[in-house]
This record gives sequence, structure tokens and C-alpha cells, in this order.
Amino acid sequence: MLNVSKLIYIVGMEGSGHHGFVDEFLFPLSKEREITCYNNSKTKLRDGKMRFFIFSNGPTGLVKNSINLKEYLYKEKNTVFIEDKSFPSGSVNRIPPFPLCFDNLYAKIPSVKILLLIRNYLDTVLSHRTFDNGLIKHAEKMSHYSYFLSRTVRKIPKENWKAFYIDCIYKSSYHKIKAVNDVRKFLNWETEHANRKCCNCFLNWRSPKKYNISEHLVNIIYNMSMKYSPETWWPFLAPKENAKCS
Repeated sequence: MLNVSKLIYIVGMEGSGHHGFVDEFLFPLSKEREITCYNNSKTKLRDGKMRFFIFSNGPTGLVKNSINLKEYLYKEKNTVFIEDKSFPSGSVNRIPPFPLCFDNLYAKIPSVKILLLIRNYLDTVLSHRTFDNGLIKHAEKMSHYSYFLSRTVRKIPKENWKAFYIDCIYKSSYHKIKAVNDVRKFLNWETEHANRKCCNCFLNWRSPKKYNISEHLVNIIYNMSMKYSPETWWPFLAPKENAKCS
């Protein structure tokens, strides 16, 4: 078992904004602490080799190591690997547990920090409404994955994961600063100045797109969210409620 404490894994439902979360939030946040972040295959390591996913995805979604973590994580000071995946992911094999059983990731690296991105169900579904042969089928697919993810996260100690409500950052500047400080605390990236905003965070963050659909169709989508279990990916939040941003 690898003993690594510098791995951050971003888990988000497809359409929750995990790409923007890494680029517009975690990367700028890391720079203020002079932390070097490597993310997926976008960044070359110092030896010039292109780094692919730390964990490749087997046919059942099980975790398989693909690089020697210790070689990089312990050689450099203040170096962190960030992995992110959407659930489901890609155009094929859109069935749980693919693309990843992240409870197995915790079993391999018990110090991993997992950030769970939660966006309201309706916007999450509508953002990829043409996938899975249409809106209703896609809503059903997302319901299936929400059930899988909710069951999976309950297998991991609470200190290893944190829910991040994407909708809260649209509320006000106060909520953005609170989000920054909550994530700083969870990742042990706190600064000496409490409640300090991240000046470069969310600079190119886009506002959510609005969709015009009938109330009848909205109700069908919400009913689909409960198909597999009333306790789905929104474990602290009823689907029709707004995020309870403190």
C-alpha cells in the first residue's frame, strides 16, 4: 500500500463543473502557497515525460497504479497531484462503477483528500441533455450514478472527503470567500490570514447557463432523480431545494 499524503481527487457528477473547479479554483489556490500541482495529462513532469493519470481505469473501474508516486511526491517539496473525474465519463462504458471505484482509491492511499462537487440536479442533467439518447434517458443515467456515488462515499471516513456545493459560489462574494477558506482548511492549505480571499480564483468562472423547458418536463426529471433511492448523490439536499449555503 502506498503511503502518500499529497493526492487530491475531485469527484463530480458529469456537468458539475469539475474542469473549471480545478483550473479556476484549485490551481490559483495552490499558487498562493507556492504548491506545485500536476493535473492529469496536462502537465509535463520535470524529467520531460508526460504524466498520464496516476490511476488508470480498469474494465470494472478498479484502481490500478500507472506511475511510481513516491518517485515524484517525495522528491519535490510542496508538490501535489490532482486527479479529477466526472461520473459518468466518456461516451462508452457509462455504467457504474466505471470510471473509478474511489473507495478503492482510499484503500490504496488512505491519506487521499476527496472533494465531492455537488451541483443542483436539474442543471447537472441539463448541461449534457443530449447524452444517453436524450434528456429523460440521461436523467435516468445520472440518477443511477448518483445512487452509486452516494453509496460509495459512505464507505470512506468523513475526514477524507468534503462536499463542495457549486451553487453556493454564485450567491455572493462572501460565499466565494467562505468556499476558499473551507477548502483551504480541508486541504491544510490555510494561510496566516483568516478569511483571506483568493485574488485569482474564479476569474474566468462562467455563470450557469439557463434553459427553457416546461414545468412538466422539470417534474419528470426530478421524479427520475429518485428512481434508484431517495438517498442519492444529494445526501444533504433535497433535489428541489437550493444549496443550503451558510
